[in-house]
Amino acid sequence: MKRKFAVIMSAALAAGSTMPVMAESETAFTPSTYVGEFSLTADGESMLFSVTAEQFAEDGVSVSANVTLPASVTGEEADTVYGLNDVLRVVSGDLYINVAEIASTYGELLGSDISSMLPMFGIDQDWVEIPAIDFAAVETEAETDFDVDSMMNDFTALAENFDIQTAEDGSTTITFDGPAIVNTVKAVENVVDNAMSVLLSQVQGTDASQLVTVFDDYLQAAAEGVNMASPDVSVEDAKGMIVDMMNSLVEEMVSSFDVTPLQTEDGSKLSDQIQQMLDEGATINGTATVNADGTMTENITVVNGESTVVVDMSFDGTAFNYVVTEDGTEIMNANGTITAQDNDFGMDMTATADGETVNMNVALTLLDNGLSIALTTNDGNEEVSMAGSFTQEDGVTITDTEAPTATLLRDVVKNTVAMFYAAQEPVEEEETAVTVAE
Repeated sequence: MKRKFAVIMSAALAAGSTMPVMAESETAFTPSTYVGEFSLTADGESMLFSVTAEQFAEDGVSVSANVTLPASVTGEEADTVYGLNDVLRVVSGDLYINVAEIASTYGELLGSDISSMLPMFGIDQDWVEIPAIDFAAVETEAETDFDVDSMMNDFTALAENFDIQTAEDGSTTITFDGPAIVNTVKAVENVVDNAMSVLLSQVQGTDASQLVTVFDDYLQAAAEGVNMASPDVSVEDAKGMIVDMMNSLVEEMVSSFDVTPLQTEDGSKLSDQIQQMLDEGATINGTATVNADGTMTENITVVNGESTVVVDMSFDGTAFNYVVTEDGTEIMNANGTITAQDNDFGMDMTATADGETVNMNVALTLLDNGLSIALTTNDGNEEVSMAGSFTQEDGVTITDTEAPTATLLRDVVKNTVAMFYAAQEPVEEEETAVTVAE
């Protein structure tokens, strides 16, 4: 980040003679505060979570978090707020953790003071520093790349499976059948499977020795901890033992890593199940019509043996209705309204299935400086509400933006390893001389 900043400043100075003075203010960094909030309300009680990130510099951020617990959870007479103020700080790529703040809040929450335990782990400051780690140094030799061309060909070929007709009034009608459905599902499955194959190849192409190089300083610290607890084990021998353990662990994790392709509970793919159903004589036919004014209708009929399932959907621009019938009997019904006005979007829906009815309301508002969303569900017995928001404001309130005096994470690793290694060492019993009377 420092090099990038230097390059930018050099370029700006070099071009200063030809650029208007205003250009500097246009590209100047503006400190900002970002706030994310989430609340959950049930049985008349609410829990509130919030995270605040104050970006005081291009490469400087302070993070705070708060949680509000209802009285029924804490046993207090009123709701209680627990906060972690300036708990994380990033300065020039290095991460600082405010362990003193965490210990204090932990004590408030659980009534147990752990501050006195911090020196046991070598923590003699309020903060622990984790220097920036160059994960980019870990290269993978993936044998599989994401096949974008194949994916695009699959979706382009889908148009050949649908009969698309446009009328003079501007409406478009799409007619499809079972094979079209199978090919559509296959295209989606292929995209997911391709992505999973790339992920698997990336993980299995990871070289464990590169990870050892990235974390070398911490492995060295751990080795020093072993030597501290057991001086008869040299730092070199301890590090060799730890490196061997890490290599074995990484190699085992990489070799055992696997991903499951898109499939149903019995292990088969959905497209295969639909195809098998078609091979056994079932038929699927449907039409979807989108009108010029935005209204639409859809009908899908599935005949499988003696059973006939019909799906009807309609949308008039505001209200929608979705009905599923089996052999003439309604088995599901969902209806509601979708509204959009200025920066407010909402949906109110009532769904009935298996004799149970659930009402759901969703509201999304685009704010000048962010957005908010609310979701409420009611099944007739209980109402549950969730709400969230994300906002951004210019300016910050934090005044201490320097890198704090901190204990290095390597020192924490060293002392922690020493403590636990000493606890595992067998205690030799001293020989006791026994005098036998003559």
